[in-house]
Amino acid sequence: MLCYLKRIAPVFLATILLFTFAVTAVSAAGEKAPLDKIPTLPKSIISEPTFSSMVDLEKEKSERVSLISSSPMVNQSETENNEEKTSTKVTAQGESVYVTKESPKVNQSVKPESEEQITTQDAGILTTYQIGGSLAVDKADLYGPWYFTNGKEVSVSLSWTPTSSSIRIGLQDSSGIIHYVTRSGGSGTVNFTVNEADNYHIVIWNIGPNAINYNGYITI
Repeated sequence: MLCYLKRIAPVFLATILLFTFAVTAVSAAGEKAPLDKIPTLPKSIISEPTFSSMVDLEKEKSERVSLISSSPMVNQSETENNEEKTSTKVTAQGESVYVTKESPKVNQSVKPESEEQITTQDAGILTTYQIGGSLAVDKADLYGPWYFTNGKEVSVSLSWTPTSSSIRIGLQDSSGIIHYVTRSGGSGTVNFTVNEADNYHIVIWNIGPNAINYNGYITI
């Protein structure tokens, strides 16, 4: 029996030592690390966004975010300025006569002479003159002036080439305001009625897009 115990004693001792080592290792692994030993992320990574880093969509364009508007913004004053005003001083049969203070570049200002007169009816009450010329874009020929009384009728009939250009036919009063209608397609007639007595020029104004050659008649 004693011999047997001596024989197994080294094995038993080795087993106890092995068990003790294992328990110590498990205990060491289960210990919590002190708080000051826990690693932390750099502040540059976890810092919260500040107002200075945000994009004001109304003042600054963002490369990542765009602002979608449901309707375009309209400049009210610009819209009002683009509205055309109609004339009460001069009218035309069946259509509106517009007014503008804009002045074209004057190509020539002439008053038709007697040799250009075609017909005279009723002792000078109704007179027809032949007119014609060439106009670059935004240039005008002015005929007159004549003094037209209230109720006076003035007729202008023209044809021109190329037909792709449009012209304004009008009466310019003594204050420089032009009362006009627009004609396109290479020909047109306008019958004006003067509602306020004044000195008037008859205006033939090429608004383009091409230079034109025109001819026609004015009846006053």
